[in-house]
Amino acid sequence: MSNLSDTTEHIKVQRPELWTLELSLLPTGIDFMLYTDAAGESMHVGSIAVGSGSGVAPLPDHERVKAIENAVYDNPVLLDDYKRVRVLVAAQHFVVLPPDTTDDQASRLLAVAYPESAADTEAVVCRMPRCGQVIAFEMPKGLRSFLDRTFNTPQVCHHLYPLCEHYYRLNSGSGISRMFLNLHENAMDVVVYRRGELLMANTYPFTNLDDAAYFALHVWQSLELDQQVDEIQLTGRREHREELTASLRRYVKYVMPAIYPAAALRLGHDAALAPFDLILLSQCE
Repeated sequence: MSNLSDTTEHIKVQRPELWTLELSLLPTGIDFMLYTDAAGESMHVGSIAVGSGSGVAPLPDHERVKAIENAVYDNPVLLDDYKRVRVLVAAQHFVVLPPDTTDDQASRLLAVAYPESAADTEAVVCRMPRCGQVIAFEMPKGLRSFLDRTFNTPQVCHHLYPLCEHYYRLNSGSGISRMFLNLHENAMDVVVYRRGELLMANTYPFTNLDDAAYFALHVWQSLELDQQVDEIQLTGRREHREELTASLRRYVKYVMPAIYPAAALRLGHDAALAPFDLILLSQCE
């Protein structure tokens, strides 16, 4: 039987102190993944609607915080005393900063970058130990305090964290540049490494795949990547990947699917269908 679900009612966790809970807070829902290293094929993964669940438009921030609280409390399996809880936040407003940036400096720089929203949000600073970079990002006021008291101060990261950290390890010591495109329904994460160093990380919303191809090629040209030597690797939605690959191969010689982390397959036979950001997060120990 599949462990992919849009409900948590069937999930029974024995000895939660051995398990890890990962959450991805999206504009209109929560993706979750539960697994333990103590047993193979342990993964439970699914999605929980937030608010109306229509998926048409996200709620205003003040309503979204309460809706997230209700969604969590309506699914008691999320409230067990787990060994570790990690939370990804899909935040549109963020800045990537050098490693010596202090938390206070990062918060001030974020407020300068997005002055129009600073009054209604709070800054969260996420450090990426492999990349040696810092991401400061906005969360709706009250959300961080809810997460801290509900999950006993979990690790809270920006949604680009797993993409940057996982592929840093794969590119360490590489002599070429690689662009990684992670495709969501209406947005594309772009992470670029040059000779093993993180060069840029950003997210671009798009309305169609022609726009996505344009953004990718604009970044490629701006960073002066080599069309004959450097690579583009794609992850995320399969139907988007196939169409975008065909478009990009007209301009870049090496365009291919990114290698799926083999170690993640031990989590469960449905691992390849799980949210990719949570799969990568599970590999960022």
